[in-house]
Amino acid sequence: MRRAVSILSVVFFLAGAPTMALADAVPGALLHLDASDNPGHPDAWTNLGAAGGELPAGDKTPILETGTIEIPGLGFTLKSTKFYTCKQSDQTFGGPEGTNPELPLASWTFEALMKRNGNVLFKEHWVFGFAVEAFGPIGAFLGAGRQKGGELFTTRPVAHKAHGIDLELGEWTWIAFGSDKDRSVFYQDGKVVDRDGAYVFNRVLPVKFICIFCGHHGERDRSFNGSFAVVRIYDKVLSKNEIMRNITATAARAIDPASKLATTWGMVKESY
Repeated sequence: MRRAVSILSVVFFLAGAPTMALADAVPGALLHLDASDNPGHPDAWTNLGAAGGELPAGDKTPILETGTIEIPGLGFTLKSTKFYTCKQSDQTFGGPEGTNPELPLASWTFEALMKRNGNVLFKEHWVFGFAVEAFGPIGAFLGAGRQKGGELFTTRPVAHKAHGIDLELGEWTWIAFGSDKDRSVFYQDGKVVDRDGAYVFNRVLPVKFICIFCGHHGERDRSFNGSFAVVRIYDKVLSKNEIMRNITATAARAIDPASKLATTWGMVKESY
């Protein structure tokens, strides 16, 4: 009996270990928004990251939907998962200064699981943005920009220059980009699509303006016609392996731990 208890304990550990390893995203995100884990719904998107706080809904709250997220090139499929969708102008998350978390950033990484659902709702799309001050000098606003056709454009410091990120209509994608003192790197679905010059923030002037579905709270009528499931901002540049780790961590939601345990226990019983 003593031996059986010992074996059972090992089985639980072995069965759980792969799931735990897959489920661990890179720690330390200052901003972490996840539509599948948002106690602030429907009035805000709660920040699960280290900076705490929340992004309040704009004039209209984005719609919380449930569906399948699939990125075939990554072998990535999530069924019955949640995401927020903007279907009309002014549906945003992120308020004016004093209502958002403050992010002390110098080197940084932004990543998002998102898709474009259609053409512009009003004048143009502003997908998301974060800034140290509203409409400040060039370099104060990072932006993430105007969307024309299927390409994502950043605003400053590389005005209206495409960075190889292609938001194809109706297709989920994982974008990530970041910068340190040497360079900026842009990723889509785990692949480097562009590199550019450095752009860093001054950490003593924390980012106070954050908006999802538009570039700024004051421009929320230019809402992005799309959906977001996960958004993260780190105060460091993530490596390609770390970006893939975050993709894998999100994909791990599709794993059924009970099934893994039952299979593993069956194999062990045959061996002993």
